[in-house]
Amino acid sequence: VGPFQIDNQLKCVYLNEKLISLTCKEFKLFEKLANDVDRVISDEEIINCLWPGNSLFLLGFDFSSLHLLRKKIEDNPKKPMWITTVKGFGYRLLV
Repeated sequence: VGPFQIDNQLKCVYLNEKLISLTCKEFKLFEKLANDVDRVISDEEIINCLWPGNSLFLLGFDFSSLHLLRKKIEDNPKKPMWITTVKGFGYRLLV
């Protein structure tokens, strides 16, 4: 997927052939975004992916997994070029 390589067997992601150390939740989130590149993934879809069947996370969830993932893959997490926010709709992976 663009400059990213996903190893589903080892559950790891490489950016330009450099290993990015991800937690289980971060890997699931990246995998969700990468499975449908350029499509906006809603907050609800992300929550259902990371915490299936737990609607309590819909209330006041802060998306710390997304923030931490951005810190690991973006050169400047405050101005992301890979994982972008689509205000009012969700997030997408651009490649």
